Amino acid sequence: MLNLWKQLLLWHGQHNLVAAQAMQDNMARLPWVLGVVQLLLAAGIYLAWGVNASTSPAEAHFSNLIGWVDVALMLGLLVVLVWLLWCQRSACMSVWRQGLPVFLAVVFVSFGITLSIASQWVLPSATMYVISCVFVGTLLLIRPSIMLVIFGVSYAVFFWLLGQTAQTGTVLILLRFHGGMAAALGLTLSLVLWRRHTVTELLRRQVQAQNTTLALQKTQLEALSQRDSLTGLLNRRAFTDQAHTVLSRTLRDGLPLAAVMFDLDHFKQVNDEHGHPAGDAVIQFMAQVIASSVRDSDLAARVGGEEFMLLLPATGAQAAQGVAEKIRRQVAQAAVAAGTAKPLNITVSAGVAAWEPGQMSGFEDLYAAADRALYAAKHAGRNQVVCADASEIILKIGL
Repeated sequence: MLNLWKQLLLWHGQHNLVAAQAMQDNMARLPWVLGVVQLLLAAGIYLAWGVNASTSPAEAHFSNLIGWVDVALMLGLLVVLVWLLWCQRSACMSVWRQGLPVFLAVVFVSFGITLSIASQWVLPSATMYVISCVFVGTLLLIRPSIMLVIFGVSYAVFFWLLGQTAQTGTVLILLRFHGGMAAALGLTLSLVLWRRHTVTELLRRQVQAQNTTLALQKTQLEALSQRDSLTGLLNRRAFTDQAHTVLSRTLRDGLPLAAVMFDLDHFKQVNDEHGHPAGDAVIQFMAQVIASSVRDSDLAARVGGEEFMLLLPATGAQAAQGVAEKIRRQVAQAAVAAGTAKPLNITVSAGVAAWEPGQMSGFEDLYAAADRALYAAKHAGRNQVVCADASEIILKIGL
């Protein structure tokens, strides 16, 4: 019994999670349900009035009554259908609209009770009540707790009204039994429909959440695959890929482009004397200086052990040399806390290469020119910036 109660509480919590989605699904299916009911009622009216083969006054009176009941329900549901379509078009979500499925369930079950009780005048039967219970339990998404009330009250009314008819004891017992079976069947179908909707919706949300997580992880992995793990700057492969894109855009827009290559001076000595952790701290410091000195549109990468490179769109040689000099001076003036006995003083050399609009050059040529300028800075004594002569960049016509 305790396990059953826990299961019911679990279901209740799940039902709360999908209630809003169930309302949307109901609103989507109700126009079709009401449209089908309109056709069925039209057929009922035709059978009641158009094909009246009654052989007795009681049958004629019964057919006439059924026809009027069908007409009244048809007109009422037509008004509901028009109002529902208007609400959908105007995106109206009123309290009345939210309670519409429950209202229609009561109407359909009441209709079934009315026809079943009226049929006692001609042929004792509970068929219409059975059909209405199955109809409601199959097509309307309503919480089982509400459906329990609807079917319970409807059967109580059906049970009492049958007792007011002049039926023999055996027929009365059979009809009440059939009515009880109809209510139980409708409730069971409703529970199955709701549980299927609940499980499906929860699974859909779970899959959606997993897909979102996988997409996020994929994006993060792609970002990590493009970044140097120690500095967070672009790695060489990602830098080269993005550099070609920047180059194409620069050629199209007719703007200048500059490249700056940095190399930490005497970096091997830092590793040899203070260990690789100190070397890593120096590299990270250099990366921080570079990242804080460039624009969002610039590309910054660690292209080797202690080598870094910048690609500066819409930047001429003089401006690029200014950026490189700013970074060189900031590094030279700082003392790097590298976990050593005292902070380390380091320097960096830089080579700058640039081309102006009208020059047609590949990225590899710009890279090579910056590398040669860096070599010249090293050869000249380190801790300085050397700018490559524009004539050093090989021009390629028709690139």
